[in-house]
Amino acid sequence: MISSGWDILRLASSYRQAKILLAANEVGLFDAFARGPLTTEEAGQATSLNPRALEIVLPALVALGLLQKEGELFSLAPISKAHLLKNSEHPLQDILKHTNDTVKSWANLEHTLVTGKPKEGEFLGGDLTAIERFVRAMDDVARLVAKEVADAIEWEGAESILDLGGGPGTYALAFKEKRPSMRVTLFDLPRTLKVTRRILEEKGGARLVDIVEGDCAEDDFLGPYDLVWVSHLFHARPKPWVEHVLQKIHAALRPKGRVIIQDYVLEQDKTRPLDACLFSVHMLAVTQEGRCYSFEEYATMLARTGFKEASLKPDVGKGTGLLVARKS
Repeated sequence: MISSGWDILRLASSYRQAKILLAANEVGLFDAFARGPLTTEEAGQATSLNPRALEIVLPALVALGLLQKEGELFSLAPISKAHLLKNSEHPLQDILKHTNDTVKSWANLEHTLVTGKPKEGEFLGGDLTAIERFVRAMDDVARLVAKEVADAIEWEGAESILDLGGGPGTYALAFKEKRPSMRVTLFDLPRTLKVTRRILEEKGGARLVDIVEGDCAEDDFLGPYDLVWVSHLFHARPKPWVEHVLQKIHAALRPKGRVIIQDYVLEQDKTRPLDACLFSVHMLAVTQEGRCYSFEEYATMLARTGFKEASLKPDVGKGTGLLVARKS
């Protein structure tokens, strides 16, 4: 709650904390402490980072709760061990790198407020390195919530599922683990699937998922399927594109088949929840036509494309919701 001038100033400077974390992750600073505590000098030798910069930044990381200090030795806080190392149990390095990639777009938000378009264009474009960073970032995020999401889905009658725009395959593997007898198909762009195949191989899941290459706005989804899963795809596109893809999903489903959409969903007046509002601005900053939609907007688009019984399971997957509808 913003209730004073000081609150406004704290909000205005909150980027500082984020950028310290993002920069430290980008240069591999946390990995330098993977083997144990280091002095400032030893950290400089391990990373080749500037000594003066480390004298200032290491204490700031302690203040943020990401490092600990005892005497002259700095070490990783437990939360950093859990998430900020290459071999962490639940690593977040890739999503932090992706977040850092989008900082320039946010820094140019004034331009976007005037023009309605990102100054830098689509942040991914054709950059294959950025695409790999993005796909692996989506794996980081999905890995945190995939089990929760799989547990929230009603699986009865689902013998085949299409993971549309499935990216890293995180949900595809989670669904296969939840229902081993189910046939799981992942559909995505060829450039994305180059990364997907590597991730599936790394996880030992390459033989568990069928892969189909294509553009979801243009190519056949094959099928038919009992269920189509769409995670964080529609927020990057305008309504006509979303409705077009929903029509294709409808055609790919068996009678009474279901579509499940995972996304940030706004309330009807679009002022809540905060996470969805912020993510909608993120789409403004990094895409040409993206934004978050309300449940009412989704329900209308689903009805227009032949679906019925639209419902929302809110707060499934750390701030996102699951929209469920059935083929009529």
